[in-house]
Amino acid sequence: MNYSDFIKMFENIISLAEKAKDFKLTTAISELSVKTLKLVQENADLKDKLNKQKDNDDFAKNLRITDEGYYYKDETIPYCIRCWDADKKRIHLQKDGYGTWICPEEIYQRRK
Repeated sequence: MNYSDFIKMFENIISLAEKAKDFKLTTAISELSVKTLKLVQENADLKDKLNKQKDNDDFAKNLRITDEGYYYKDETIPYCIRCWDADKKRIHLQKDGYGTWICPEEIYQRRK
């Protein structure tokens, strides 16, 4: 059951309560509807957060560290060690003019 299914269900129930002309019942159902929809949204947010965590776990399991940075599986461009370790950000490094790699965040900070 998804968000729109809940909305339709509550719209039907509220319509029935209004036909019964019971103000207290209509109010109670409206409040229940709002709380239920908040729970549905919270559930969706938690599922999204869990999926992101699973994705990060999979990413972390497939990293290998070198002097240049983290490499994911067979990728040829490393990820920034600091960005991943501190913030779980997957930031690819960029080639520096000296044959080394540099984080774009460091480049940005230099320009400030």
